[in-house]
Amino acid sequence: MNTLFLLSAFIFSLTALSVPVQAQTKKTYPIVQQQTTSTTKDTTTKDVAMKQKVEYQLPFPGILPDHPLYMVKALRDRILEFLIVEPVRKTEFYLLQADKRLGMGAQLLDKGNTALAETTLSKGKTYMDKAVSTIVNYKAGGKEVPGYLVDRLTRSLAKHGEVLEELVARASETTKPALSGVLDTVKKLQLELEKIK
Repeated sequence: MNTLFLLSAFIFSLTALSVPVQAQTKKTYPIVQQQTTSTTKDTTTKDVAMKQKVEYQLPFPGILPDHPLYMVKALRDRILEFLIVEPVRKTEFYLLQADKRLGMGAQLLDKGNTALAETTLSKGKTYMDKAVSTIVNYKAGGKEVPGYLVDRLTRSLAKHGEVLEELVARASETTKPALSGVLDTVKKLQLELEKIK
């Protein structure tokens, strides 16, 4: 009887502890997931130009690097990266990680954690670089690159450029150089990806 009571109390406490974490993570990320096709006015130049939003949905980033359990997630990702050997699947994995890091970096900047945001965005840049170089090497090896993957990479890079431009525009003077460096790398990767089209 006492064992049954203790077991049910333990399960109840686990359930009670997990609900606020789930509610918190779902509550803080909807802005990053938004997909929009509306146009916005770019008023930074003298000519008011209409700018089309990139149609690409960023994945839900999950827990952020400032969360205590993030190390478990990072370990899982390292294991997955090691286990995936096929270049197309590895490119998809790298692309997913890059997209998640972009969402995480944006959320961390919104929270005011600029140092961790810069590190996270830099890791996203590294994942994107790995994605593009993996698929370029695959193509150089005489293999046929799936069209959907080239399209997805192209749209993802465009979305990264769009989001990073927005982040640079509202970043502090100390954060702008790091974000601009990530943006420059994204632009170089766009040119590199053009070679395999």
